[in-house]
Amino acid sequence: MPNPDDLFTELETQTTRVEEKFVRSYVEVSNVAGRRKYAPLDPTMDQAEYDLDVRAYCVISHAAIEHFVERIAIELLEAVKSAWNQKNPKASHILQALIAFYGITFDVERDKNLSTTTYGDHIRGVLDKLSTRFSNDVNRNHGVSIEYLRKLLYPVAIDITTDPDQLSSLAQLTKHRGKYAHEFAAIRPITPEEALEIVTDCVKLCRDIRDKAKDKIAECA
Repeated sequence: MPNPDDLFTELETQTTRVEEKFVRSYVEVSNVAGRRKYAPLDPTMDQAEYDLDVRAYCVISHAAIEHFVERIAIELLEAVKSAWNQKNPKASHILQALIAFYGITFDVERDKNLSTTTYGDHIRGVLDKLSTRFSNDVNRNHGVSIEYLRKLLYPVAIDITTDPDQLSSLAQLTKHRGKYAHEFAAIRPITPEEALEIVTDCVKLCRDIRDKAKDKIAECA
């Protein structure tokens, strides 16, 4: 499976491609204190000229971010399974979080005539159940709003950033994506430069997830 760096590089590539396709032509990009800043190339442009492009940019970027987070979650699951199935099984924060989240236990055999089963075998059975349940939950995921991120990442021991700008941008992206994808509603339109700021912040949030995922996978090695 691809590692977190590969998944994040793929996300950056995808969001850059849709940025260039749909919104880059409407904005002027500058660099202020190491941060990209966006300004409209034509402040007098009517919203109707860029509205569909902004909608497409938000919807596709949201899908790329959702795909990234889901794949990170599955990679963390695979890491903990691999760690327990090696010659010297290794516990981790991921294993602890999964067991605590789903509350799965095992029963000790009471029949003395049965062959002895090790605790490692029992944990392996628990992991099989956890794998099925968590994979199903990931496959049923339908978004990246904060409540969805918690369900995807807390069971695999990943904390979500507390950066207020990134969380605000995440809320804006999920709100507008929902309106654009499901209602085509007449909400307050966002400009191309606002959309770029929002997605840029969300990609930073994903970079933080990548870094934390790398640390958790290293625990399993």
